[in-house]
Amino acid sequence: MKFKVCDDEIFGVFVVKNSNIQFRRTLNHKSIFVGLNEYQKHINIYQRPILIVTESPHVDEFVVNGLKDLTTGLPVNSRPVNGFSGSKIEEYGLYILQKLSITLPDGLYPLVVINALQEQCSEGQNPKRLRTRNFIKLWPNRMDYFERRIQNWNPIAIINACTTGDFYLKADSGELTMKGAVDGTNRSVFHRNFRELLEKEFQYVETQRLDDIETPLIFMGDISLSGLVMYVIDSVYNNTETLIYKTSHPSAWRNKAPYVGRYNRNLYYFKKYEL
Repeated sequence: MKFKVCDDEIFGVFVVKNSNIQFRRTLNHKSIFVGLNEYQKHINIYQRPILIVTESPHVDEFVVNGLKDLTTGLPVNSRPVNGFSGSKIEEYGLYILQKLSITLPDGLYPLVVINALQEQCSEGQNPKRLRTRNFIKLWPNRMDYFERRIQNWNPIAIINACTTGDFYLKADSGELTMKGAVDGTNRSVFHRNFRELLEKEFQYVETQRLDDIETPLIFMGDISLSGLVMYVIDSVYNNTETLIYKTSHPSAWRNKAPYVGRYNRNLYYFKKYEL
């Protein structure tokens, strides 16, 4: 099927002057979309950006009206983290920057929001129905594109804000239940359910060794959508000057400021098995 897609966007700008930092949205942001082309066109004006990565667009990202691309003037039908998630990023933008513990010289620092997969994996339905399943299906053929996109932005820091990817379990009959894979704060239950999803629906089994000819799924830190994305981020920017951080999805920043910190680098390998 053909999925709706959502391009990367400069969400706002950190303005640093005389050690004072302010955050603002891009000018006329309600009607103007500022993408990678515009950033590269005026790259001499900006410092290197800060990236926030979520997993994939859902519904609000496609609820836009009268939005045009700043570079081309053409209509734009979607934007990342539109709606509640975007309002939380705007609210906590300065807080997040402070948690990165970096000193920034005077200048303009774009805050860029991107989806690891630009496709609407949820297909506009309850995310627990299709999002995680479609993400796993698409990821092996799209992860290289995600890698190239984050390389194009060349950020000072990149923050993985992807969800773990809760999903509805299936009954023995194969029908979806209304029971989610997440069981409170018990991560081991979710990991067990995620392993079963990989094996029963996608024929992936956990392994300690990978052959060069295989196209595996590799998770870092967590067996989840966030773990898939973290592996690619780390592969690109570990041992570079770009800082890597982990946080929760902006939709979870409801009642308190988000945790922003480092991440563990434990690896989990899954390979296809033959039926």
